[in-house]
Amino acid sequence: MDFNSRKKKNKNNYDLYNENINIYLEENDNYILDLESKVQTLKLIGSNMRDEVKTSNSLLYNLSDQMDNVNRKLTGVYRNVKNIIKRKVRE
Repeated sequence: MDFNSRKKKNKNNYDLYNENINIYLEENDNYILDLESKVQTLKLIGSNMRDEVKTSNSLLYNLSDQMDNVNRKLTGVYRNVKNIIKRKVRE
């Protein structure tokens, strides 16, 4: 085997090596793009969850206030009914 044929054989190996590297790099790029897409999806889900929690907390806060108002009104009504019953019993 002469020098030129060895050089040609080495060149073919080098080309094959570069071709394999390019394939792996392209696969890695595809994996990175896929991963970026999944991260964006997770960020969107997290953002939607945060918004939903804020809305739910606001609704619960309003419900709590309304329940406090109902409790105060019922306490007043109960007190009035109790006073009416006491007056009726005295009569």
